[in-house]
Amino acid sequence: MCSYRNPSPPREEEEPFLLGDAIGDTVYSKRWVLSVVADLCKYAHARCATTERLPADCDVIDETDMDEEWEQELCKLWDASVDEDVSCFLYEVNATDVALQVIAVTQLPRLREICVGVLGNMACCLSVRIQLCQRSDFLSVIREVLMCGDPPTLIEAVRLIRTCVCDENCRVPWLTTFRESEFQNSLLFILESSTNENLLTSVAQLVDDAVRTDSDLASVIAGPRCMQAICEAFGQVRQSEPSRCDVFLLLMQALSSTEQGIQSLVEVWASAWSLVCAHICACVSTDIHSAVNDQILSTAAACSLLSILIENNRSEALEALETLQDAPAVSIVTALEQLQRLSHESDLEEEVEDEALQTFRQILNDVVNKVQRC
Repeated sequence: MCSYRNPSPPREEEEPFLLGDAIGDTVYSKRWVLSVVADLCKYAHARCATTERLPADCDVIDETDMDEEWEQELCKLWDASVDEDVSCFLYEVNATDVALQVIAVTQLPRLREICVGVLGNMACCLSVRIQLCQRSDFLSVIREVLMCGDPPTLIEAVRLIRTCVCDENCRVPWLTTFRESEFQNSLLFILESSTNENLLTSVAQLVDDAVRTDSDLASVIAGPRCMQAICEAFGQVRQSEPSRCDVFLLLMQALSSTEQGIQSLVEVWASAWSLVCAHICACVSTDIHSAVNDQILSTAAACSLLSILIENNRSEALEALETLQDAPAVSIVTALEQLQRLSHESDLEEEVEDEALQTFRQILNDVVNKVQRC
């Protein structure tokens, strides 16, 4: 691959903090940052020029791996962009425009990941974040990134969007985007098909943040496909990292706060029942005290989901509870009873917030009563 970066400076000037024109109070040099951004700009222009020379029926340009030295420089910039002063400087010198153009034209997954990561770091700066979210080109390019197939890049994109969604000053454009079917399809496709646990939990957390921020959004996205996709992701993560499944339970509970969500949950009854029961039983068998202490919110969510499943399909619940071959369903009764007993121990009242504990007891009593009536 041809190089899009300038020749390396002499060794004694190689590190960005040795150049003497520091950005704010940081150790990073303005000249160095401008040099790295200029290399990105050259790359983007070269890619665009090459694309324009292609035949009309050809839209593919083969690219080899990145130049190792260039990648290292870009990674330094990625690290530097964590600093607020550097983020502001990058925005001032139009690095955002360059990064967006590179993301749009490159076929190098690592380069795309770095550029999205830099933008994600820049978005951690409030003043930059507000300006970014006012730009239609920023929203458009990041939406397009969600359709790529590279997990590291997707993780960075989701992190960036979460940063914006969690800020009341910036969330409106993204909450509007959540209502677009194409955007929903991108997120659901990831939940349905990815095997990357970090990506799956990140997407679930993003959706959870969004629906808890905008109560009307839950009704918009809580269709059967969405609930099934969450179950698929839940099952995938549970195979390798069951301790990270809390987010799926909390998301399913949030979606089930709407009539549409309840209907969708019932439509995936078998999958949801199996996952929720297995989770509760695993929590009780491995660390029951943690289930009603550190994980009380997710345990309460699991019990709440179980209550909804029983309430809306008693015949299926009864059959599952009576089928001796179904070990999770048989053990769920014992697991719930153990949780109920532990929830009333005096020591627990000193460890868990009173409101959370009272809510947990109410949910638990409700589901135990429903199980006993089956």
